[in-house]
Amino acid sequence: WYESSQSVLDESLNGYLEQASLSLDSTSSPVLRALVVPHAGFSYSGPTAAYAYQALRRALQERQKNDIQHIIVLHPSHHVYLDGCAISGGSSIATPLGNLKVDDDIRTELLDTGKFTIMEKQTDEEEHSGEMQ
Repeated sequence: WYESSQSVLDESLNGYLEQASLSLDSTSSPVLRALVVPHAGFSYSGPTAAYAYQALRRALQERQKNDIQHIIVLHPSHHVYLDGCAISGGSSIATPLGNLKVDDDIRTELLDTGKFTIMEKQTDEEEHSGEMQ
């Protein structure tokens, strides 16, 4: 899915981001509400994903800096059928570039709706689509 060497991975991802940055229109900055980003192997999806993450980077650096309070990563389940939505029970999600802290308050708020369940630990650990974000 991605390079095993963090330095090689950093170089690849930074290259994708740089290329996307050169192609984006720097004069417009629409209000960012959501991103839809592919999650295939980085050699396939990285260049496309970089455009989405450059838009997020720009939003965080510019006028929306104080407006963005949470980033929620939604992803499919490739290994098990889910009758609804499941949330990680972990306190963090491991990614190739570091761990992302799970917001316990938002998790509790979502669980309280009755529309979410906690994903089983093994299923959660086997799923790759979240870490690809």
